[in-house]
Amino acid sequence: MSLIESIQKLELWLRSLGEAPNWSDVVIVEKYTPGTENNPSEIPKSELKTIAEYEERFNELMERGYSWLHLSGDGLIKGKLFISVNYPNQSSGCPKERVSINMSGPPLHVIDRWNIERRVKLI
Repeated sequence: MSLIESIQKLELWLRSLGEAPNWSDVVIVEKYTPGTENNPSEIPKSELKTIAEYEERFNELMERGYSWLHLSGDGLIKGKLFISVNYPNQSSGCPKERVSINMSGPPLHVIDRWNIERRVKLI
C-alpha cells in the first residue's frame, strides 16, 4: 500500500468517527512520542514532512521488512492533520505486500483531543 492510499484510509476512518474537525492538509512526523499539556513533546519544524516529502521514506520503510507500520492521526496543528508514523525497532523480514498498516486517532482520555498544539511544541 502506498503512503497516499494509507493516508486516505486513515482520513476516511477518522472522519467516520463523526467528531473530527476539518483539516486542510497533513503533516507527517516519524517516531513521535506524545506529550502532555504540562510536558509537551518538542519537535523540530524541520521534522514535519508533507506527503510528497515523506513518500520516499515511507516506501523505504515498506521495503525494510517490518511486520507493521503505524499511522496515527494524533490531532490538528495549525489546521493540518498531524500524522505520526511508528514502526518496530527491528525488521522481521516481512515482504512489503504483507506489512500491516495499523491506524489510530487522537487519545480518548485527553480533553479537546483534536487540539494537539497543547501537547506539541514546534521548535
